[in-house]
Amino acid sequence: PAVAAAAPPTDAKDDDDCDDVKAAGHRGTTGANSRRRHLGDDLAEQSIQVVLAKRFAPSRDAPSPGFPAFDAHKRLVGFYHEESSDNSTHIVFVRADDPAVRLDHKDWERATDAYEKEIQSKSDCVFTLARYENLERLKEECAIYFWSKEPFLGR
Repeated sequence: PAVAAAAPPTDAKDDDDCDDVKAAGHRGTTGANSRRRHLGDDLAEQSIQVVLAKRFAPSRDAPSPGFPAFDAHKRLVGFYHEESSDNSTHIVFVRADDPAVRLDHKDWERATDAYEKEIQSKSDCVFTLARYENLERLKEECAIYFWSKEPFLGR
């Protein structure tokens, strides 16, 4: 049986089916808004229980926001994606309702459908906080799994 899709938060902007990743830092503005946004991002990230180690494919022609991350109630919370700088790569979290992500209503449903499909098939791309005990290890293991599945592009 299908699970009802989590509706986007009422303050979400309208502006996998999973397939990209985000964790060591947060995008933001400056001043008090930045502190509030950072706190909100931290709280959202702390609710994550499951991550699908596949890039989410939005319904429109747009880049993938990353690996979809869900809370204990199967609601899409945000995405993890890679950010590289100075010879290092970080897995960075971004909330699903962040205006930069630009999800539409179909995307929220597609994310829930992807979650259900991967859970039901007992897919290897399903990573749970219960198995890895902390978010840092969960993010790391997701990225390693994903990178191990990417085709080698060198010649």
